[in-house]
Amino acid sequence: MAERTFSQGMIFGIVIIILMFGGLYYMLSAPTTLNGGLVEPSNTPYTKTVNVTLYANSLGWDYGIKGDQVNPTINITTGTRIVFTVIEDDTAPHTLTIADSPSESSTHLTLITTSQLTQNIGHTVIVSYVFNTVGTWTYWCEIHATTMVGKINVLSSANTSAIPNCSSGVNPAQQHSQQNLNSFYQFLLDISGAIIA
Repeated sequence: MAERTFSQGMIFGIVIIILMFGGLYYMLSAPTTLNGGLVEPSNTPYTKTVNVTLYANSLGWDYGIKGDQVNPTINITTGTRIVFTVIEDDTAPHTLTIADSPSESSTHLTLITTSQLTQNIGHTVIVSYVFNTVGTWTYWCEIHATTMVGKINVLSSANTSAIPNCSSGVNPAQQHSQQNLNSFYQFLLDISGAIIA
């Protein structure tokens, strides 16, 4: 009888430990902000991919990067998938949040949370989003919403006027290398999505 009680107690203890670690894992990996209602439908088709590198600095996106503007405006056409490469540039927490409006909105989607982008300088996170709605979008950091905020102009794909390229904050050699790395990361994301689906 004593052995049975000991075994049940041991099993109960192991279950409690597993639940505690599971809860701790969930708390540490859960987004710090909730999805504000903007969603990207799964398997959204896209006609082209644009790679955008952003340096996360509390003074502004790409702040301090020589030859680049702070909070660059991104110009694309509908059906474009932007692959965002976000690099930690200071030791502050940051998010990458987007909204389909010309300013920060309660209807938004946080693509990168503070738990995904660590506060280690140089830490990099890559995400993507397909833009199918014409208009001026906003991207920002929810923690530094007054300094880290930029625009994404999404034009109709029927509009064939020249669209200036987005500044990426890296020189052309680095850009080419970064694009190859981004393509590899996106390939891994696409494969993992296919395996999960």
